[in-house]
Amino acid sequence: MSTVGALFAHMARPPFTFFVPWMQDWLSFLSKRTGIVHSASDMTPVAASLPKAYTEWAAEVRSTVPPKQLLEYHPRQGWPPLCDFLGVPPTECPTAPYPRDDSKDRWDRAVVWVSLATYKWPLILLVPVAVLGLITWASLRFVLGMG
Repeated sequence: MSTVGALFAHMARPPFTFFVPWMQDWLSFLSKRTGIVHSASDMTPVAASLPKAYTEWAAEVRSTVPPKQLLEYHPRQGWPPLCDFLGVPPTECPTAPYPRDDSKDRWDRAVVWVSLATYKWPLILLVPVAVLGLITWASLRFVLGMG
């Protein structure tokens, strides 16, 4: 939760502020739909609201989706339950380990990139412009015979 919350907090800062009105509308919709409360100051989910929202959402899914069309699944279970649910014969079920791309390290890297874009964006934009300016200045001095 803290990593996802950090992403939301960074998205509320420049240069992403043009997203803020849209994100506030989206989070308002999500809050009404899921029961997750978001902080008004930085749009991060309020941790205390998450367990209740998840429990209510799971209960609604279980009561709405027909049992034959519902798979309650955790990626740690691997391929067999998923293949069985989808009707894939065991001989055609993948034997490779189930992929795991939602690691904490991956989210932490995303937060680093977003924070760089949030706090360092003037440098990211200005350094190439300054380098080009210096190259142009040096080239003009050379061409004009001043250096």
